[in-house]
Amino acid sequence: MHTPAVSARWSKFILNETYTYKNMAFNLNKGEDQPQAGEPAKKKMIVSAKDAQATPAPGKKKVPLLLIIAAVVLLASGTWYFMRDSTNKKEGASDQLVVSPEQTQVVKNDSQPTAEVNNVESPATQPAPTPPVISAGFLPGSADPISVDDETVSDIRKFLSTYPDATITISGYASSEGDPAFNQQLSQKRADAFRDYLVSLGIPANRLSAQGKGITNPTSSNDTPEGRVKNRRVEVEF
Repeated sequence: MHTPAVSARWSKFILNETYTYKNMAFNLNKGEDQPQAGEPAKKKMIVSAKDAQATPAPGKKKVPLLLIIAAVVLLASGTWYFMRDSTNKKEGASDQLVVSPEQTQVVKNDSQPTAEVNNVESPATQPAPTPPVISAGFLPGSADPISVDDETVSDIRKFLSTYPDATITISGYASSEGDPAFNQQLSQKRADAFRDYLVSLGIPANRLSAQGKGITNPTSSNDTPEGRVKNRRVEVEF
């Protein structure tokens, strides 16, 4: 248990220490505020938190909103123009006509036809060949026709009228009985007889040619009477 004297001494010590600490803090603050010898006095500036927030940081500048919009518009316009120009170039290239060397040669030949091409006859003067047609029948050993195919004669007249430069070839035949030399002469007479018949109908003789072929090219067998009748004939080639 402390005595009153001890308590008084202890209280006095605490008061002295407190006073000493306050004097030291005051001297320190006072030393900071006072300028040194030969230095100008420093001014204190009190800045509120609101002013500090409103004041922009050094080195940073705000970009106007209109300038940003104008830059975006210019960028979009330039992109659109470049894309349109590229598309037009592609379309123009696709529209160009590509002509191969072979096509160029064909056009040149068409524009300057040679004499050989001009000499080719047109379809009206160059008929297509047709197979021989049996036009008349004869008795054995005779050159006088016993039957004439009128339809074939009509076709001959139309053919010569359609093709003014064409000619008709008449071939006479005989069956195999008898002498081969006689049959050859008989076949020629049968061809000549049919040619004369056509000339009598008004067909020019210079457009008709007649030839005898004997017993060649039989259409039926010469071993039967029916076959020999068919082989005694005249054929026409258009």
